[in-house]
Amino acid sequence: MEKWTGEKSVEPFLFAQQLLIWYQKHKRDMPWRGVSDPYKVWVSEIILQQTRVDQGTPYYHQFLERFPDVDALARATEQQVLNAWKGLGYYRRAQNMHHTAREMVRRGRFPEAYADWIQLKGIGKYTAAAIASFCYREPTPVLDGNVKRVVSRLEAISQSVQRVASEKKMYRFLNEVIPRDEPGTFNQAIMELGALVCVPKNPKCDRCPVQKSCKAFAKGKQNKYPIPKVKPVVENRFIEYFLWITKGRFALKKRGRADIWSGLYDLPFLERRGQSAALSVGEVEAHFRRKYQTTPQRLGSPLIHKLSHQKLHLRFWRGEGADVSCLQCADEHTAWVRVEDFEEYPLPVVIYRFLKQNLPPSSPSPER
Repeated sequence: MEKWTGEKSVEPFLFAQQLLIWYQKHKRDMPWRGVSDPYKVWVSEIILQQTRVDQGTPYYHQFLERFPDVDALARATEQQVLNAWKGLGYYRRAQNMHHTAREMVRRGRFPEAYADWIQLKGIGKYTAAAIASFCYREPTPVLDGNVKRVVSRLEAISQSVQRVASEKKMYRFLNEVIPRDEPGTFNQAIMELGALVCVPKNPKCDRCPVQKSCKAFAKGKQNKYPIPKVKPVVENRFIEYFLWITKGRFALKKRGRADIWSGLYDLPFLERRGQSAALSVGEVEAHFRRKYQTTPQRLGSPLIHKLSHQKLHLRFWRGEGADVSCLQCADEHTAWVRVEDFEEYPLPVVIYRFLKQNLPPSSPSPER
C-alpha cells in the first residue's frame, strides 16, 4: 500500500479515536462482528460484496450450516455450492469460493498476510484487506463502496471514485489515519460510518463524529460528493425460453462459463443480441416448430430482468411431446429433470420463479 508523504489533512490519532469511540456506541449487532475465524470472515465478506446486510445475514447462517468449515466447502460439488447460493445472485462469487477452498485445503492452511490473500481466486483488494486486518491485525485499509463515499467527502475528491488517481488518494488518506494497534476495528468503524451516517443521499452530518475533518462539509457541498461515475452502456438481450415437457420431465440446459449465470441451469432458449427489438412471434414459432416438432404456446407476459450491465427481455413458451426421440437439443449440457426434482438444480432466480409458477403439479412418487 502507498504511504502518505504529503501534507496531513487531519490529525490521525484524533481522527481515529473519534471514529472508534462513535463505533463502540453505535455499531450494529452482526453475526460476523468480533469473529477472528478467517473462514467465517471470508464467507461474510464474499456474501456482502453484492448483497445488503439484511438480505445477506440469513444466507450467512445457512451457508455455514451447510458448509461449517473450509474442508466441508472443498469436499462439496459445484452444484451443491451453487444450490446453497441460490437467491444471492452473482454466482461467480460462489464458484470462486469453491475453487479457493480447494486450494486452501491443498495448501493445508489459511494465508495470513494481505499479499497472500490477494493472490487467491475471487479475493480482491477489499476482501484481502478485510480478512488481514480483522483476523491478523495487519494495518491494511479497506476500500469498499461505503469507505469510498466517506473518504471522497472527507477529502473533497474532485474526480469519480472509480478512477485510479482517486483510489490512490483514498489509500493515502487511509494509510495515514489507520491505527496500527486496532486496524480491524478501525476498518469496520469507517465502513459503519458510511452505512449509517455518511449515506449516499442527505448524509447525517449532525451525527458524524469526524465532521470537523470533512472538507466537503466545510464547503457545504457534502451532497455533491462522491463525483458520479460514468454509467456503463447497458446491453439489451432478447431471450425466448422454451419449457418442453414430456412424460413428467422437462429439459434444463447448463450454462457455459463465458456468459451470465455461469454453471447454472436454465431452459433451452433462442436469443437475439445487439438489436433493438425481440424476434417476431412468427419467427419464434417457426424456430420451435422446426426444432421441437410442436407449436409453442406463449406463457404469461414478457419479463424484464436487469443485471449490472445487461437488460434481459424474457418471453416464455411451452410445448409438450410424447417422447424425447425428436428432441434435437439433447446433448451433454441437457438434463432431463423430473418435475418434482427441479429444485435440486442451481437456477437463476428469475427461472426458478417461473418454474415454480408454471410447472404442472407432480404426481406422487412411488416409495423407493
